[in-house]
Amino acid sequence: MTPAPHASDADPRARRFAWTLFALALLTRWIWVLWVHPPGAHVFSDMARYLERAQGLAEHGPRFGVRTMAWQAWGTHTLMAGLMKLVGATAPFVGLALVWATMWAAVVPATYALARRILDAKLARVAGVCALLWIPHLSLAGYFTSEAPFTLVLIAGSVAALRTWELGRTRDGLLCGVAFAIAFALRPQVALFIALGGLALLLAAWRRKARVHWRAWTVAAALIAVSVVGSMWRFSAHTGRWGGVAENAEMNLTAARCHNIVTQAFLTEEGRARSEARGSTLDGRRVSLPGFRQLATTGDSHPLALRPALGGETIRFVGYIGDPQAHAELRRRCYAATGLVEQARYSLVNLSLLWVLNYPWPEASDRRAAMPLHVLSRTGAWLFVILFMVPSWLGTARALREGSAGARLCALQLLSLFALALVFFGTPRLRCPYDPFALILALPYLASLGAKLRAKLRARRS
Repeated sequence: MTPAPHASDADPRARRFAWTLFALALLTRWIWVLWVHPPGAHVFSDMARYLERAQGLAEHGPRFGVRTMAWQAWGTHTLMAGLMKLVGATAPFVGLALVWATMWAAVVPATYALARRILDAKLARVAGVCALLWIPHLSLAGYFTSEAPFTLVLIAGSVAALRTWELGRTRDGLLCGVAFAIAFALRPQVALFIALGGLALLLAAWRRKARVHWRAWTVAAALIAVSVVGSMWRFSAHTGRWGGVAENAEMNLTAARCHNIVTQAFLTEEGRARSEARGSTLDGRRVSLPGFRQLATTGDSHPLALRPALGGETIRFVGYIGDPQAHAELRRRCYAATGLVEQARYSLVNLSLLWVLNYPWPEASDRRAAMPLHVLSRTGAWLFVILFMVPSWLGTARALREGSAGARLCALQLLSLFALALVFFGTPRLRCPYDPFALILALPYLASLGAKLRAKLRARRS
């Protein structure tokens, strides 16, 4: 016997509202990428690397053994390369920009669909409108980054996971597996949520609190496993070793444990020595962290001060920028210099960068972007901190304690983000794909607060 469809699947008013949201989101995002902030005019740093790899892949194929192709996860530039075959691969990349904007537009009804399975109808509509007006998502539509596809599949996969939990249909498990397999290829950090979700599923089965539809979940797990193994094989084909999916993880972990702003790698000791003698942070193969640069402005007495483990804001070494042995040695030195207490403080500082003391990037570093864009982005960041930060924390705690399956899924998404930031570091850009989950968990608290304020106003008037 097939379970009855969820209200969000059967209500024609909800469908009309979802299509209205999508139409408005598509209009605003297309206007943004065509006239306000075309991403093809703002290609630098990460955006340039994605496009370079995508163009190389589209033109030459995989070219296994090219180590630079393993610097970042393979999903974003592979998706770009496929799209370039269809919509063109030359500047100003208008076709690619429209596809990226369309994915951001699809995030809006996807957020509404997720909210419909967790909140009441009124709050779900509020969540949909908030997603439509969400400034960080709008501003990121003007850049070629991984957030657009990752946010979409992360939310779509969460909706499919809830449908699998509620209905147990194999096709929903298939959609869930496809979505999270793509999410892993785009940003492997999703593996932490998948692990937490798997543990929650096993715990539910052990406690016998709900029927677990193993066939559907097995299909989902198999697809995700294929993505993981395939990603590891590709990494090995490019680097000659197993044990990873992207080499930038080594550099990011070193920065998180040493709190240096810039990491520079040189081919020779002479090159490293010349750079150090000149005090240059622009030589060699370099990577910098804008969030840590902002921490350096707080002053040594600030509780969130940078305080680099090795004394300087730049780490220079000889070797490849992603060399695991070199980074392991650097981290060993940093651990010895700081001790457990300071490393714990580093983790708290890293976590705090999800919300505070961190200008939204890439807007903050794009000197070609108009100042109003940066002001808009900063406004969106502060609105999140003021309105949603604490309520989302409270919602996470309540969901884990007594929430529905949907609320717990949102909470596990945020917990995986928090854990990632503790180990590595947080940024508004890293948090951006998870904002819809925070929004859904925060809205009940904000609605309750609003009701109490209205009641007090009525009492005073009477």
